[in-house]
Amino acid sequence: MTLGQGGDDTTLPCVKQLLPCRPFIGATAPPTPMCCDPLRQMMKNEVECLCVFFTTPR
Repeated sequence: MTLGQGGDDTTLPCVKQLLPCRPFIGATAPPTPMCCDPLRQMMKNEVECLCVFFTTPR
């Protein structure tokens, strides 16, 4: 369940919304609103999907 592997059966639909955040993983630059806004919405509406993503071994 890797960020950016679209089309993979193990990719959760909500994870695709995080693709704009990929360039900021491990970067020193702060994320843009294009990354933060979808993440903010996911925290409100798709918490279960995020929990599955972050707790499932890759």
